[in-house]
Amino acid sequence: MTGRRDGDGDAPNLRPVPDPTTLTTDAIEREIAALRELLMALISAMSELNNERFQTVEHHRLEQKLDTKEKIDAALLAQQGAANKSELAIKDQLNQLSNTFDTAIGGVTDGLADVKDRVGKIEAIKVGGQEKVAAFYAFAGFLTATVVFGGALAASGLFAR
Repeated sequence: MTGRRDGDGDAPNLRPVPDPTTLTTDAIEREIAALRELLMALISAMSELNNERFQTVEHHRLEQKLDTKEKIDAALLAQQGAANKSELAIKDQLNQLSNTFDTAIGGVTDGLADVKDRVGKIEAIKVGGQEKVAAFYAFAGFLTATVVFGGALAASGLFAR
């Protein structure tokens, strides 16, 4: 390496040729550029990774939302089915009770019609002078009506409760 002198010749310039300052600066700039490129690649990769993670989380959230909606819809449908079954069961029970009461009332009505007929007969006999027989028939009619009415109530299940 040989030194180089400035143009005036008074003071020697002892920088070697080629100048290491320029070479060092060029090398540092190359390394900085390489580091910059590496950092930009890392930032880009991290950005892509974050986007993928976000998309995965969003996809999972949407799946959970859909699953939850399907479960709620199924539960509501099951509840509606149970309510329909309950409503049908209540209607059936009401129809059975209506039939039972119709039967019981029919029996009582028949018994009362019998009592009415007997009372008419008793009045006819009473007119003929047989008051004791009429009283007996009236009492028998009353007992019959009571038994029929009690039987109708028993048939309706009123006493079973």
